[in-house]
Amino acid sequence: MNTFDIHLLSPRANEHITGVAAFVGEDPSGQFAIRAHREAFITALVSGLSRIHHADDHWDYLAQPGSVLYFAGNTLTLATRDYLRSDDLNAVSRALEERFAAEEQALSQLHTQLRRLEQEMLRRLWRLQRESMR
Repeated sequence: MNTFDIHLLSPRANEHITGVAAFVGEDPSGQFAIRAHREAFITALVSGLSRIHHADDHWDYLAQPGSVLYFAGNTLTLATRDYLRSDDLNAVSRALEERFAAEEQALSQLHTQLRRLEQEMLRRLWRLQRESMR
């Protein structure tokens, strides 16, 4: 079976995976698969789950928040700000749910802070306007 290598690159971790038979990912145009010895290819993956099929017929699951994929010289390079790789789909799903919940909570707190800031700015503008009218 023809195989290729994958380099996973992020600020937190770097991995080199050998013996990959196929990579299944998704970009804005839809889902696609990459196999060994294909021509050079570059795309931006959407946030979500990709799959890595190893030559020994097991699968790994790769969760990432969007990334750049480049395939050349029988090597796939994936650059992302973060990723999670496991052969346990349930573990990846749980970790994704936890991360999304944490991000949602952080965004909610940010929105609350922005609303408070906006309200304070409007109060100050209103005071300034009242003072200038005196």
